[in-house]
Amino acid sequence: MPGVPSSDSCDACRKQKKKCDKARPACSRCTRLGIPCIGAGVQRYKFLTVNGQREHGLTRLVTFAANQEPLSILRPPQNATTSLAQELVHQLAVEDVRFNLPLVYGPLIIELPRLLGQNDVLDASVASLVATVDDIAANKRSPARFGQYGIALAKLRMSLQDPEKVFSSLTLCAVYIVWCCQGWIGGDQSNAVGHGAGLVAFISRTQLRFSKDPFDQNLLRTLLAATMFEAAFDPSIRMAPWMKDILTGTGTGANEHTVISFLLNLPRLMQYDPSLLPTIEQYYTAILKKAKTSIDMTALSQAQRFTAFSGLAISSGVALALNGILLVYTPSNKDLLSTSLDLHNQTLDLVAQSDQYLPMAASWIPIALEYAWVAQPDPTRRAAIQQAWEKHWTPHSHAPFGISSKFLLTFDALRTQAALAHAPIQY
Repeated sequence: MPGVPSSDSCDACRKQKKKCDKARPACSRCTRLGIPCIGAGVQRYKFLTVNGQREHGLTRLVTFAANQEPLSILRPPQNATTSLAQELVHQLAVEDVRFNLPLVYGPLIIELPRLLGQNDVLDASVASLVATVDDIAANKRSPARFGQYGIALAKLRMSLQDPEKVFSSLTLCAVYIVWCCQGWIGGDQSNAVGHGAGLVAFISRTQLRFSKDPFDQNLLRTLLAATMFEAAFDPSIRMAPWMKDILTGTGTGANEHTVISFLLNLPRLMQYDPSLLPTIEQYYTAILKKAKTSIDMTALSQAQRFTAFSGLAISSGVALALNGILLVYTPSNKDLLSTSLDLHNQTLDLVAQSDQYLPMAASWIPIALEYAWVAQPDPTRRAAIQQAWEKHWTPHSHAPFGISSKFLLTFDALRTQAALAHAPIQY
């Protein structure tokens, strides 16, 4: 057996690594040197195949015959569900902020492994997510990813015809996972049909908001947060008051002029109405302050830096959008024009610094750049925004530059309403 000590030389020869003739009572080398010859011809090691068996607190060794086949270690039984769970757990264990799924998509993702095997729609959506993350990490676009996404989408459509599945928490969770995957499919997303309107309708018809289950409550907050961002770009999505209360909280926090509160009220603020001007100015002042806040990143952990950096970038884009809304009312305001340029440059600088978060932890890039683009009709600035998108975002997302058509039409309609309101009356 390789590696097994088998020398039966005497101790003196073995210590000096000399060849021993093992003569008795003393080998020739020990006789010549006049030293004691000990251990010549003695087999020092003997290896036996044993199996420990415990009985009444004692261990009994059982020796097997040399010709008996050794025991083999059996692998635990596996199926498609357990294999998928193992792949997902492996991805969840990644701490690199660029591929940290709970950090990017919320703590809801951590619950997925234990839920597999209970709902075929959820299983298909998780398989799509796993394939998508594998591709993103390798910066490739494999047929497996698109195949899994197609399967998940097909199963999701079929579940909408099943009354037992359509309103279940697991199916709604699958919708969110498919939504996450959709953002990485690539291609022009400017006219893509989102899931926001359908989700709002489904959530309204479920008992999810009355559930005391922590998973259901976490799922509801996650779905509403994702819908909120889509609703900001699609004015046709109307969220019920109780949905807004969940996102903003009740009591004093509900009246704060935060980014979340602004996004929830954006459809109303995009209507030309001078009476809304004080409200818009309050939002602008509060969010501009956050966008201009200096943060010391050196004392923060990697996850904290991601949260602070992405929050700063989104605040910059939102502040720029508010600046653009205010310029509709007062287009010659020098302070607004100066701040608009500062916010424009700051947003582009933050995008340029996003390499440490690309690809997955920089999914705020299209949000910030879309707000910046629609808020500024200046062609030079719009060209710079498009260039930043194509340089930093397209290589990872494979999505060409594109602005949500509904959001763009809404902003253009606001400018048109303002122009008509200020136009002189013709007699």
